Amino acid sequence: AAIADAEFEVAQTYYERAIQLGNKREPEDDLHLALAKFRTGDVDAAQAILDRIAPDNGLGYPKAHRLKAMQLVAALTQSDRFNAGGADEIDPLTVAPSTVNQSAWETVRLHLTRSGLEQPVELGDLWTAYYLAAGKTSDAIARQMEVSHLEPQRWVVTARLCASLNDQRQRKIACDRAETYLTAKITDNPFDHLARIDLARVFVDNQRWEDADALVGEGLGLVGADTTPPALALRRAASELLLIRFDSINGNSDGDLEKKHTLVAKAIELDSNHLRAYGKLLELYQASGSPEDRERMIRMLEQQIAQGNSIAIAHFALGTAKWIDGGHDEAVWHTERAIQLQPSMTDVANNLAWLLAHGQSPDLQRALAMIETALAKRPGDCRYLDTRGTILMKLQRWNDALADFESILPLVPPKARPGVHQNLAEIYAAVDKPEIARLHRDEAARTKTLSDNGTAPLR
Repeated sequence: AAIADAEFEVAQTYYERAIQLGNKREPEDDLHLALAKFRTGDVDAAQAILDRIAPDNGLGYPKAHRLKAMQLVAALTQSDRFNAGGADEIDPLTVAPSTVNQSAWETVRLHLTRSGLEQPVELGDLWTAYYLAAGKTSDAIARQMEVSHLEPQRWVVTARLCASLNDQRQRKIACDRAETYLTAKITDNPFDHLARIDLARVFVDNQRWEDADALVGEGLGLVGADTTPPALALRRAASELLLIRFDSINGNSDGDLEKKHTLVAKAIELDSNHLRAYGKLLELYQASGSPEDRERMIRMLEQQIAQGNSIAIAHFALGTAKWIDGGHDEAVWHTERAIQLQPSMTDVANNLAWLLAHGQSPDLQRALAMIETALAKRPGDCRYLDTRGTILMKLQRWNDALADFESILPLVPPKARPGVHQNLAEIYAAVDKPEIARLHRDEAARTKTLSDNGTAPLR
């Protein structure tokens, strides 16, 4: 009861006394004591108990073996889905084959073989993680198919797993069973919007666009102006469905651009808080060579502001559009409004820092302070480190800038690498390392064809 009530120190004391007073030491009591110690922060003592009742090289208590398997999978996949307090289902798409930790994955296998048969869904997820890491894709799929038979709501994830592993036969089976299960749920309760969203995803994955449109449209008709979380989730799904259609249009003819404009306008109308929809609008804005089309998109964003819909996001998008057009002062003005309305938006802070550093009269100290606030919340973001590195270069703080750019060089996408190499070339030249500067200039030239042609900041 103490563990159930999260009174872990009380539970620890209870189990310690029970073990001391008991005539026979039960491994279940040891396991509960280990869990209580994990929760109170006594990790070393907890781990010592687990190692004793579930040794890596011997047979121990099945539940403890299961827990050790969970710990290892969590560490190896850098996931918190498995932890000392229990397990939730793992997303099999997050587990990649691993040759670096083969011995650790072998230890996972040994603990799984000794972990009993209780909680078969949890066990199946753990085996799936092991098989994926070992490159045994057929076994991984087989385990997830078994799990989905036990929990039919998992068929959608299983279908995605099969698709990612290019097993089309099993993917079709999983999709068909997902459709059967979800259709029954929606028939039983038409207001089960989460089931409707999952089924729409199944249709989209099979390019059944009309079925997806009809399904989501029916749901939107039911929710009306409802603002409950499931209704908002349905509108977000409907908006995302339109953006998937947007991405499926590969051409840039006038007709293609008009179709894209219709889709993105509808996506924003459905969910004015959908940041990705504004990103697609800006992508379309940049691709459009028509002043009339660009003006139409500007009017759309201004209308969002006038109607009070996602004002901060609309200002943010307007600021980026003005930057694309070369209107630095207007870009700063709109981005300032966005950060005032929603100070927690780190992407806005990043863009504003960039803009402040690149005007005719750069405010480098304010720009640096702005990007530091964004990095405090997301310290590993390559875009933010790129912005800070650029500002530090302008301040001639070469060593600090060098640290930022060298930390992101292995991580940035190929199209961004030429710019990073060029910055590193300039830094190495400034610190009197001409040979390394030359090598970076060569790399910048070699990878330049991969660079995009955008004029908006890569923020």
